[in-house]
Amino acid sequence: MHIVKKVGTALLLWSIVLNAHCEAMKKDFVIHGIMNKSEKPVTVYLYINRSVDSCKLNNGEFYFKGTIDEPVVGIVRWQQNSKGRKVSFYKQVLLDNGEYTISIPPSSDTILVKGPVAERDYQLLQQLLEHYKSELNKALELYMQKAGGMTEDEKKREAAKFEPIGDEINIRRGRELFTYITEHSHSPAAIYAFQEYAGLIFEDINAIESLYERLGENVRNTTLGKTLENKIEVAKRSNVGQVAPDFSMPDTYGIAVKLSNFRGKYVLLDFWASWCGPCRAENLNIVKAYNQYSDKNFNILGVSLDWAGSKEKWIKAIKNDHLTWVQVSELAAPGKSKTAQLYGIAAIPQNFLIDPQGIVVARNLYGEELTKKLHELFDQ
Repeated sequence: MHIVKKVGTALLLWSIVLNAHCEAMKKDFVIHGIMNKSEKPVTVYLYINRSVDSCKLNNGEFYFKGTIDEPVVGIVRWQQNSKGRKVSFYKQVLLDNGEYTISIPPSSDTILVKGPVAERDYQLLQQLLEHYKSELNKALELYMQKAGGMTEDEKKREAAKFEPIGDEINIRRGRELFTYITEHSHSPAAIYAFQEYAGLIFEDINAIESLYERLGENVRNTTLGKTLENKIEVAKRSNVGQVAPDFSMPDTYGIAVKLSNFRGKYVLLDFWASWCGPCRAENLNIVKAYNQYSDKNFNILGVSLDWAGSKEKWIKAIKNDHLTWVQVSELAAPGKSKTAQLYGIAAIPQNFLIDPQGIVVARNLYGEELTKKLHELFDQ
């Protein structure tokens, strides 16, 4: 009885310590917004994950208070008149323990945010991303100007010219993101930089996992950190050297096709969609490779991520792009393709070269890289 009493007291004390620790882990934030006074009522919204809060602008100011379990990006959104019409503006803020001041000028063009160290780190990241976004947009605008009035085939050829420009910009963006992550590995902002970086080099799972392990434990243990860790584990299932996960999916006639039916041949598992411009441009290269090597134990299985209700667009794209190999699709709702989830597909185009034994031997071979790899396999 005496022992039980001691154990009960110890458990009670441990419970108090745990509760105190949990409370200490929570983050309290205060946002003070300063905006020009408006004759009309202005409502300001704060979005955090799936929750939303709102307040009215009072004498040109607004306030939000809240408690969060971990650092997280919140979005402050409002509307202002611009050139005679209402325009929505927003500002992303990395919320952590502390006070924030958001100064919004009349035009909302240069919004200043002052806050804890995590927010300052996040602003540096946003500046980096905005710089490269601007570069990509300028290159894309130039492509769109040239593409005006072109035929579909001409647009595809012009898009193929645009790809190396976009690739070069993304290579520089990746280098800066890598440096940012290593220099801010324990900052809550690092996981958002890592998410961007992983999206750029998604085909190199080993490099992604290596960089993830360099993140601080506090960063890896966030909700987003755990989500990305899970995505890495999923992607490793279809990494080079692994047996390609099998699946069954209906073709254009509704007949079930299994990946394992292609055993005995090299097969390029190609994820694409009719609505994906880069995919359509890459189809030119894939058709060329297929025509050159289809009689040398090489085949292709196209997996379309076209959405429910878009079968006609899918079939039209197959015809227009001269894709004469087997095509399958779940025609699932956006983001709901089970096969895409099985292979960890977050962006397209993506492809996997699979050997006759069903082993993945290469990933994401584009343009001349695909032709070069097939030359190594069949022309030596």
